[in-house]
Amino acid sequence: MKKWITLLFIMILALLITACSGNNDSTDKNQNESDNSTEKSDEEASNESSEEIVVSLSNLDGDQAAEATLIQETDGVKIHIKGDGFSKDTKQHAFHIHEKGICDPEEKFESAGGHYNPHDKEHGKHADKGHHAGDFENIDVDDGEVDIEFTTDQISLDEEADNTVFSKDGTSFVIHAGTDDYKSQPAGDAGDRIICGVIAEPK
Repeated sequence: MKKWITLLFIMILALLITACSGNNDSTDKNQNESDNSTEKSDEEASNESSEEIVVSLSNLDGDQAAEATLIQETDGVKIHIKGDGFSKDTKQHAFHIHEKGICDPEEKFESAGGHYNPHDKEHGKHADKGHHAGDFENIDVDDGEVDIEFTTDQISLDEEADNTVFSKDGTSFVIHAGTDDYKSQPAGDAGDRIICGVIAEPK
């Protein structure tokens, strides 16, 4: 009789150990799923933040003239420029993306290099061979203020794209004193560089 009682006790103990082990596996699985969910959420948040860039545009005195926001969308990059640091005497300014992410006022923003041109095109929308990726329409100024928004497929915020703003040398926004005539080489006879803002710094 004692032998059967001992055997029954051993069987019950084995069942309890198996049940506890199963609960631990379930707990570990739930914990792993929770950790993976947290990691995914963090990754998604990181991806979302990389789809928007905010650029401060400053004049040669170092004062902010405007702010530009770039947002990657399915059909291109939406660019919104807003600010009130412009001359009230001028109605339009040339506006481009340049090939270096350096805005040095001591060099009168010449540090930003030429227009961003990853596909080796000519300047201006009237160019026979196509225009620079960094060529855009002149921006309108209303009583010293600018507030414009447009979408372009000429650039990308995707670092793997061939027209990414995250090039080896970086990129910058540059606003000129005059207007772009859309044809003169290599920069549209737009005049001095008066405002600059780094989009992406050199790598």
